[in-house]
Amino acid sequence: MATPGAFTTDHVPVYLLYTEIVDSVERHNEAERSFLSLFCDVTPKRFYHVRARSMDFEESGQDTTKPQMQHVTRSAISLTEPCRYILGTAITREAYERGISSDEVREAHQEALDADHRLVTQTILRACLTDGGWYDATVTPPTYKLNTFASTHDHYLAANVGGTPTFAHFSAAKTHILHHGYSRDIIVFLNNAQAAALEEASDFASNPTVSSTSMVDDLQKYGMTPQFQILGMPVVVDDWVPENYMFVVSLQLKPVVWRPTDNPETADLIVSTSTEESLGITYYFVEEYARWTSATVVRRGAGVAYYLGGSSWTDPTI
Repeated sequence: MATPGAFTTDHVPVYLLYTEIVDSVERHNEAERSFLSLFCDVTPKRFYHVRARSMDFEESGQDTTKPQMQHVTRSAISLTEPCRYILGTAITREAYERGISSDEVREAHQEALDADHRLVTQTILRACLTDGGWYDATVTPPTYKLNTFASTHDHYLAANVGGTPTFAHFSAAKTHILHHGYSRDIIVFLNNAQAAALEEASDFASNPTVSSTSMVDDLQKYGMTPQFQILGMPVVVDDWVPENYMFVVSLQLKPVVWRPTDNPETADLIVSTSTEESLGITYYFVEEYARWTSATVVRRGAGVAYYLGGSSWTDPTI
């Protein structure tokens, strides 16, 4: 008696692959993912409240003096509305009849999962490298210690240096972060082209030994091994950063918020799988993947974006 359904060339029935794919999506959603895990707090709320310096002691005049009632000031940051992205893939019945292996079916599914990882990464980096996330000369940052700031204070910097950063650029970016109170876990992310230009510069003298810290251990866990260290900052060379750009960020507190939908069932990657016929063609494994994305910078003083290919800031295409 024949078993219903299609088989692969290595005799794996389609219904077993279906179960395997559903299980792999669950594992994919449970896994921690580099930039999302490192950079983002997650909340479905529409606003994120950041505490600001708002309380000061006052001198007591007499024993009966009562202090004024003070309250915590919080700034409400509006989070980007989630956007829906979809991806479709399918394998025809004819492909099974001609011959397709189970590994080829799995590869089609794995490519969709990899595309989801790329989408999440690009969404977060777009928030970090698009004008308006960090301080952008539109608001006056709150004071920190004895540091006060003008409304023109800007964390989107530019230098017309042909893509080759100097120590002055690293120092400027680090200072921009330190004077807002983010003194730990400052990381540099740099494109490979900029790292090569830096290494070829005659005055380059980085420290190739990267200090072992809990943050460096976290970076390595997500496949981001720092290649060298500059001014005490580990440098991660990664082509997710566009050419002629770099950004420096403190991960002391997570600087970005990822906002899923209000529906917890669609907070991660969702996939629907079916068999259908369209225009006379029968498809097995018609899969529609959907991902809702939203990333917003909320720690505006914790990062600096640097454009190294011109004298004025230009948003990259991500």
